[in-house]
Amino acid sequence: SEPEVITVESAALKVIPKVADFAVMVRGGAMEPLIKDGSVVFAKDQSNAEDGDIALAEVDGKLTCRKYHMKGRRVELHPENPLFEPITKYQSIKILGKVII
Repeated sequence: SEPEVITVESAALKVIPKVADFAVMVRGGAMEPLIKDGSVVFAKDQSNAEDGDIALAEVDGKLTCRKYHMKGRRVELHPENPLFEPITKYQSIKILGKVII
């Protein structure tokens, strides 16, 4: 599917972090209240993350936004919202970027 294009008014350009490489709209409540459903987040394009970073990741072909944690040699992606479960079981995972808030 094609990425959604977001139009930004010129007055809002000042709020885009200079180190941001791309933006995505977060859907769902897994990162609430920190990142609300429908919020646009900016990210740095990188294929790795450090423990505790908020990462955008492709997990089994689906995009997600969660906190990155290493448990031994295994990556876990944890939600901010306690009503959601951490992602601990998957076939494939690829870090796409680090969220800049």
